[in-house]
Amino acid sequence: MKQYFYPAIFHTAEEGGFRVSFPDIPECLTEGGSMEDAYQKKHNSRAVKKTLSISEWLNEEAMSMGVNFSQVLQEALISKIQAH
Repeated sequence: MKQYFYPAIFHTAEEGGFRVSFPDIPECLTEGGSMEDAYQKKHNSRAVKKTLSISEWLNEEAMSMGVNFSQVLQEALISKIQAH
């Protein structure tokens, strides 16, 4: 199996722990409670394509602001999961 290597950037999360982003794959994010946890999770990160529907006005406003839809969705999902 071919292996690909991408640079990863570790960010200190405001709520504690670490988030990992991949500049070459902006829709792929992961996080962990510690640097080691985040490092281990980055090896299990795979991007999965999802389709969703939003209001047209919301899409237009977000597009005009250059919002990264994938990043916003991932951050919201991580926040929702951590709240439980």
